[in-house]
Amino acid sequence: MSFKGWIIDRVILRNPRLRRWLTVLKDGDHDRDVLLFHTPVRINTLRENGYLRASRLSNTSSFHNDEAPVLMSLASILPFADAFVDAGANVGVISKILHRLVSLHPQLEFHAVEADPLTAARLRLTLADTSATVHNLALAQSAGRLRFVRGAVSHVSTREELAASCHTKDGFEIDSARLDSLPIKGSRIVIKIDVEGQELAVLQSAEKLLIDGRVLAVYLDGHSDSTDIATLLRSHDFTLFDGRTLSPTPAAPAYSLLAVRIPLVANLSPLRG
Repeated sequence: MSFKGWIIDRVILRNPRLRRWLTVLKDGDHDRDVLLFHTPVRINTLRENGYLRASRLSNTSSFHNDEAPVLMSLASILPFADAFVDAGANVGVISKILHRLVSLHPQLEFHAVEADPLTAARLRLTLADTSATVHNLALAQSAGRLRFVRGAVSHVSTREELAASCHTKDGFEIDSARLDSLPIKGSRIVIKIDVEGQELAVLQSAEKLLIDGRVLAVYLDGHSDSTDIATLLRSHDFTLFDGRTLSPTPAAPAYSLLAVRIPLVANLSPLRG
């Protein structure tokens, strides 16, 4: 424990009267609603101060505010699936966390797809102790070679023709392939897509999987072409939800979209391998 942590523990945390006085001084003593994982919760600013601090943290952290609720949504579906495809895996945070489910559902196979060779190298290290297969390629409607540009941070790399002001001159070329050409054995596939403006193209590259009814759910993290995406998914009997709250939605939410084939899920039991 650091000296600062020792002081807080000994002087404040073990002195309930002082702790109460400081908490009331800072946050008051009243009831209010806060959001935790996009869920409204009624708390008292003194009695449940930890939840108040957690809500503040989530408001300043995109991972806590956006990624954590999506992880919960995906984790609720994967027991019914036999394969997870992480398209735009970056360094593998989503895949590594969800891979824990293999302990309970050993039938799950994982495929992590990342176009940037530098990011893919870190992805391989993240997933080195898992059963996941890493694919260093770009998903597109046809096989070939594509040129990408990088941004200031690794998760915004995109095709050169989609570059914006946040991208640099630094780029790379990479092989492209259709998603439905990857060696995925599963017949109940969950696909997560986070590909910086190329979402529709990735979905279209999974056409054979969709037609064959092998896709159980699709999650899109931010996407353009909302109308076309919603039309395509509904044509394959998917129901649309907000990926963070699981609220049904008539349109495709611009940020967090979860599409599930509800009739299929309703007739399934969780797989056990």
